[in-house]
Formats: sequence, structure tokens, C-alpha cells
Amino acid sequence: MTERSPQFDCREVSALRSLDDDRVLKIIVHVPLAPHRIVGWRMRADAQLRAHGSQIWLTREGRLDDYWLRMGDVVNLKRGERVWLSVDGGAEAHVTFTIQCPDRRAGLRRWLARLQARLFGGLPIGV
Repeated sequence: MTERSPQFDCREVSALRSLDDDRVLKIIVHVPLAPHRIVGWRMRADAQLRAHGSQIWLTREGRLDDYWLRMGDVVNLKRGERVWLSVDGGAEAHVTFTIQCPDRRAGLRRWLARLQARLFGGLPIGV
């Protein structure tokens, strides 16, 4: 295969980061929704759902109200929450899930940078 799938938005993440860098890795997943189909799943991480295309029906486990999402509408979903989605009408639509994965090693990197500065007089190792 020579082309990337249009369903995924792959962002390059630099492997070379400075010790003071506290960037957050974002994973964005595009999910196409076919008309007259209901898709359901349980969220494995906190995520932000954004609607694209036609009007989308969303229902959440344990909630009495349903949501009708128009293009650009955003709903925050919690880890463990079960949701169902469907497209209103005959047109296709899709949603994007944005999941933020904080770098849990940021504190360790800051501590190592302080230790390095104390031991070696602030000169970075390997530069």
C-alpha cells in the first residue's frame, strides 16, 4: 500500500525532546458512520468527540437525554462510559475522537535535568 488510510490523522511525534518539554501527545481517530446503522462502544480513555457531516445522534449509558450533534459540536466523554452513535437521515457522516496522553515522565525529566545541572555545572551531557 502506498497511500495512507484517510480514516486516521497520523501526527509525527518527535523522538528528540528537550528535558523541559511538557508536550502532550494527542491521538486523533476518525470514525466513519454509515446511514441506518448504530455503532456502540465503551470508552477506554477520556476523549473529546467532534461531529462532522450530517446530524449525528448520540446516546450515553445511564442518561435519559439523547444528543443531536451538528457539524462542529463537541462532547466530552469519560473513560468507561458506553455510547451509541447513528447518523440522522441518509447521508454519511463521521466523528473524530481526540485522546490526550500526557507524558508521565515529565517530572522525572525535570528532576534529571536539575541533577545534571548540579553534578556537571549546568553543562548538558552529549551536546
